Amino acid sequence: MTKKLSALLLLTFWLGACASNPSTASVESTQPVGEVIATEAAETSPAESAPTGNSEQAPAGREAVVSDFENEVTVKATSDSEFIPAEKGFVLQQGGSLQTGDSSRARLDLMPEGTIIRVAPNSAFTLPEITETDGAPKTSIQLFFGKIFVLLNGGSLDVQTPSGVASVRGSLLSVSYDPETGRVQAACLEGHCTLENENGEEVELEEGESAYVDEEGNVEELDGIDQDEVQDWLDEAPELDGFLEEVPNPESYPNFEEFDNYEFDPSTYYEEQSTDDGSSQFYDEESLPGTQEPNGEVPTDEPAPGDNSESTPPPTDDGGTGSGG
Repeated sequence: MTKKLSALLLLTFWLGACASNPSTASVESTQPVGEVIATEAAETSPAESAPTGNSEQAPAGREAVVSDFENEVTVKATSDSEFIPAEKGFVLQQGGSLQTGDSSRARLDLMPEGTIIRVAPNSAFTLPEITETDGAPKTSIQLFFGKIFVLLNGGSLDVQTPSGVASVRGSLLSVSYDPETGRVQAACLEGHCTLENENGEEVELEEGESAYVDEEGNVEELDGIDQDEVQDWLDEAPELDGFLEEVPNPESYPNFEEFDNYEFDPSTYYEEQSTDDGSSQFYDEESLPGTQEPNGEVPTDEPAPGDNSESTPPPTDDGGTGSGG
């Protein structure tokens, strides 16, 4: 009896000791739970789960990609590059150029927004600006000669020429420039466009309106778009049906005698040059006319006032100057 009582007391004492120190009995079960809680806390931490307002990434840089071309088209990536034959996927950066030959065409895609520029035969231009302003695409084209069709997909685009600047804020604009006559023509097939001459005189063009700068530099507005111009849109811009609910019918448009068809032949106006292997021809960019900036100024290489570095005639063989007399 005494032994049973002692064993019972010993068992009671041992059970009480275990109850007063539960960690020794549950150490294996509580450790994994602690690790799970810590993991869940890390996954749901605000610093890890959502970026703050200061962590917004800068938008990807814009570029112009040659997505399609026909026959002889030459390109250069930047102003410091050389003209080479075009290839699909070729990237024009800011300062890059593109030129089409006779019976040649090209499509240029401005990325990432997806604006399309269709380039007609016998055209040449550079891209002095392909940037963003307040998060919206901003593009400037210097059109030396030729005709382009702009299918704008956001932002703004300016086409600069020596005679004036045509602009589009959305969404369909065609521009042609003939350096032989100085004539600029602009047709706004859809959206809001403008045409400004070198004196700063501007006309606003809405959907279905067109204007031109004549040989004297006067800007004139027409009450519509010439039917030949609409036909040019259909011939040169097959993507047009993706921008309009209904493709226009040229026969429903008037015929303006004042609106000339672009038929400029650069081979009779500029000196032709060829690459070393003779595989591609292009025009000397130094012989191209200056283009008008949006502020109406025309770039010039004339020396600044007081700079006589360009005024001294070169020396002749006898040591004198070539000033004559």
